[in-house]
Amino acid sequence: MSVLKSRFEAVVREMTLLVMRASRSAVIKNARHLSCAILTDDHRLVSTEHALPIHVMSMDLATRPITELFNDVADGDIFLNNCPYTGGTHHADLIMAMPIFFDGKPLFWAVTLSHHADTGAPTPSTYLPSAKNIL
Repeated sequence: MSVLKSRFEAVVREMTLLVMRASRSAVIKNARHLSCAILTDDHRLVSTEHALPIHVMSMDLATRPITELFNDVADGDIFLNNCPYTGGTHHADLIMAMPIFFDGKPLFWAVTLSHHADTGAPTPSTYLPSAKNIL
């Protein structure tokens, strides 16, 4: 069990470093406003590291809507979501979730949740309390 625990932690650490290296956002690179995790296929948290508590507690909310909305999730799929009604914490937090398959069977989800400073709202902002809808 200790070997598996350490391996999952190493994978999540590598995910975190990859997101930080690939990002062009100072919010992600410098402020580290991101979280990565591995979840089971049935949305239970397996491992996370150096993550924000609000992100960790909402990781299952990031994957549950995918399995509810799509009945054809396949190996190689990657889902991107920032909708607060289907798993996002708010529109500036972008969720990227990828199902991990072994022998054609889904076993895990690799999930990253990162905050972006401006996501194209009518006014430059990460919070828009005056918004009437999210379309």
